[in-house]
Amino acid sequence: MNNKYIKRLIAIFMLQVMVINIMGCDSLGGDKAANADNYEEQIIVNDWVRAWPNLLCYYDETFYFTTFGEYGEVGASQNEHYCDNRLFSVEQNGNEVKEISIDLSKEEPLTMITSIMIDEDTISLWLSAYDADESKPINVLIQTDYAGKEKKRTDLNALVNEENIVKALQTTQGQIVAMAEDNIYIFDETLNLMKQIEIEGRAIGMAVSKDNQLIYASEDSNDKQKLHIINVEKGKIEKTIPLKRNEAMDYNSMFASEQYDICYRTNKGIYSYDLETKKATFLLNYDKSYLVGEDIRDAISVGMDEFVIINHPSDKIESNISLYSKQDTGVEKEKVTVTFGAFQFDENMKREVLAFNKANSQYEITLKEYFDEDNGESAADAIQELNEDIAKGSIPDLLDLSLLTNQYAAKGLFEDLSVYVEKDSELSEEQFVEPVFQAMKNNGKLYAIAPYFGIVTLISKKEYAEQLNGLTVEKLIAFCKEHEDKLPFYAETKADLLSILLEGCIGDYYDWESGTCQFDSQKFKDVLTFCNQIMSDDNLLDGNATRNELIEQGKVLLVNESDFVPHDILTYAKMFGGEISYIGYPNKQGHGSYFAFNSQIGIYAGSGVKEGAWEFLRTLLSSEQQEKYADIYSGLDRIPVRKDCFDQLMTNLSTSRGEFEEAGEDYEMINQEQEQAFRDIVNNTNKAISYDIEMMNIIDEEAQAYFAGKKDIDKTVRIIQKRCTTYMSESK
Repeated sequence: MNNKYIKRLIAIFMLQVMVINIMGCDSLGGDKAANADNYEEQIIVNDWVRAWPNLLCYYDETFYFTTFGEYGEVGASQNEHYCDNRLFSVEQNGNEVKEISIDLSKEEPLTMITSIMIDEDTISLWLSAYDADESKPINVLIQTDYAGKEKKRTDLNALVNEENIVKALQTTQGQIVAMAEDNIYIFDETLNLMKQIEIEGRAIGMAVSKDNQLIYASEDSNDKQKLHIINVEKGKIEKTIPLKRNEAMDYNSMFASEQYDICYRTNKGIYSYDLETKKATFLLNYDKSYLVGEDIRDAISVGMDEFVIINHPSDKIESNISLYSKQDTGVEKEKVTVTFGAFQFDENMKREVLAFNKANSQYEITLKEYFDEDNGESAADAIQELNEDIAKGSIPDLLDLSLLTNQYAAKGLFEDLSVYVEKDSELSEEQFVEPVFQAMKNNGKLYAIAPYFGIVTLISKKEYAEQLNGLTVEKLIAFCKEHEDKLPFYAETKADLLSILLEGCIGDYYDWESGTCQFDSQKFKDVLTFCNQIMSDDNLLDGNATRNELIEQGKVLLVNESDFVPHDILTYAKMFGGEISYIGYPNKQGHGSYFAFNSQIGIYAGSGVKEGAWEFLRTLLSSEQQEKYADIYSGLDRIPVRKDCFDQLMTNLSTSRGEFEEAGEDYEMINQEQEQAFRDIVNNTNKAISYDIEMMNIIDEEAQAYFAGKKDIDKTVRIIQKRCTTYMSESK
């Protein structure tokens, strides 16, 4: 089933996170984040938009960096899988960035610069990738002078057994060391292979220590990690150090330092590691430096407690290269702390928090996550921890409880934010998309505000729209009987079908404000009966066909979409082979689409820093922030709640081509009819999705017995009604 929104929230809203260049937090026995020092940023390269800076190197007071994927300059290769690598330099005092022109055209288009090494007269670039047919690795070392004039180009593929080299470095004696997953290769100054060292397990990091010892990290099949110290001259491992933590490492996470034995970075910050004491020390905390770990492309040490970092936020096209220097004790200005709690934060929200902390001189947002899947916690564990905090009165000032907002609002947990909007000099209710703003309210009160939204609906081919308009269970039954040769939904079992029909509208059957539910209603009986009748053993899915394939073949009539955004319009139009229609879930109102608020943030009624909490909330609703969601090239796939930014998004989707067109790419836009249809569904939707995990578990358990013929429909709904009523009463 395509419930990309609901499944994410059922598991306490586990958003997909792109893990780039990280080693697990507190790896190697690292200290807690609170012990890290404060670092001050000095920007070296600001808002670099020509490409993605990828690798860093420092030599003789000059920074060198490679880039990947030059915008607008892919030329004849624009429709190919093409890697455009460049090399640049910038002096430490911040003079103009200069390109060092190196001819890479002799290599295959899939080649990337994977390592950069510099000594007193030579720049060495290791190129490693697969050729155009992806049948044979490429391992070429290009050596040039500082002006980019080529001295030597050496094909080392045969010497490294055609392994894909993931990192190469140069020792102080001039040897080149290349690391693959299974072996380490040591070359002398003339690039003759000196030694090949087989790796225990697989390699996950490599660096040269301050005492010029070559160190690599490995991980075995049981995720156990070790550090290995290599005697380069002898080409053998002299010492192995078991690591305390079993965390993920990245090939480029370890790096050299003149001050520490080695340094490494995690998704929390930069650590040092002492080989003698076998202890790690947390040095640079990304949170304190307003950075997100997943945005860091590369980091190097350049002096005493100084690090240079490439920062490329995934929600922007700009990159910064900055020097971070340790601050003297007491330099940091004291701020008022505002605690922000959620089951789990996505990386974009973390970026917004860090941006606020950096810009605001009065308040500092700190994050508290209740759900830690990595430590084996369940959704129930997270909710229990939150409830324990509520019982103790230790509640965060800001809370993002998403689909549970109404439940906790009924406990008196949240402020009515309508008052804040009315008093705000720069915000008003009229600035929001009107039906969206009204749907955020619960019984006339605004307990939480969402900065963006999606649509929860059922989608069909447009030719079915008239039959399904104002969908009810009765209409759905008649429609399915008319098309008995097709599947109503992509569902394998009766329970799957029930989940599809309830994921949008289960909130219609309960009200936390009054503490009542209606699972014994005729409407709910009709839903259960439909699932029981429409699904049978002879119409189960073809196990070899995917959901998209069945839709494209016309074998699936309706699709449940739980986080529909305008970018999805063309995707579904192509799947269905024509224009689509938004049907909505069957309900008595006749219009069963809902708003999906992935993030609903409220202010704790007992907070002592309500002004600071609102100051953060209003930044999420500012034009500057909302315009990011209107940018179709940001990749955020979010619909802004401000009306002006919503209108801009729709205009951009139907008229703007921008950089995609400049790059020669075919970026199809929606037509005016599609734009108006989406505006219509937004304007005609009046409710937000509500989903209670515990109630759904009760329904699923009792429905299974009904589907198996062990209970009749009347007894089933009576039990569901009783259990859900008891659950609501006990949860108040």
